[in-house]
Amino acid sequence: MDSTSHAARTLLSQIGRDIAGSRFAVAFTGAGISTESGLPDYRGPSGLWKNRRFEALANIEAFKDDPVEFWEFYAHRLAVLADAEPNAAHRALESMYRAGLIKGVITQNVDGLHRREVFGDGLAELHGSLRTGVCLDCESEFESAEVEARIAEADDGVPRCNCGYPIKPGVVLFGELLPGEQVERAQTQTFEADYMLCLGSSLSVIPAAFLPATVLDNGGRVAIINQGPTDYDDEPGVIKVEASLAEAMPIVAADAERGVGA
Repeated sequence: MDSTSHAARTLLSQIGRDIAGSRFAVAFTGAGISTESGLPDYRGPSGLWKNRRFEALANIEAFKDDPVEFWEFYAHRLAVLADAEPNAAHRALESMYRAGLIKGVITQNVDGLHRREVFGDGLAELHGSLRTGVCLDCESEFESAEVEARIAEADDGVPRCNCGYPIKPGVVLFGELLPGEQVERAQTQTFEADYMLCLGSSLSVIPAAFLPATVLDNGGRVAIINQGPTDYDDEPGVIKVEASLAEAMPIVAADAERGVGA
């Protein structure tokens, strides 16, 4: 059932009209856009795995030191992801991108629910994607279905490359650098943007913390739709709406599409 208040709907409609009137609008997304697709937030207050913090498991040293425990955790993530589908918020962004209203999407999510076949080079995945795997030894790459097949075949649950080296998920682990190409794409979009729509993020972790500031410093505007406070809620030039993204984004998209040429 739609729980969006009248006041929130008014602001969401304004965001849609603002996007329609912008020159170069981009979206930034965090984990909150995917929770309504049934994906857990492993880094939240309850983000524990067998009494270990997410940061301890999603670490390059954990992968190298204990690939069995590492892949026990990541096999669970892949299993959860297998049944996940883009929700109404993802689909609204796709609709606006196809219409030319959103010029790009920058995400810290690794779930692959922003479909690359839709966004192409307009998508910047700052932390990589669980939809792929890579061998750090010979640099071979694997689709997630192949990684899952090799997990099932392995006696210890560790998927291995043909060269024998454990496969690493195609995500940026703690202790690794962000992928340069994706960072450059995100920076280019951010510096070009006169409007940034921030979805499902507290905007408190680098690089997310810097992106809205860059747009605002360049004279642009920022809209935030998030359930919970963010570090930008009270900044001048920012509209903030507390709402379910799956309920809010179709409203934004509909008003943006109606506002074209109005």
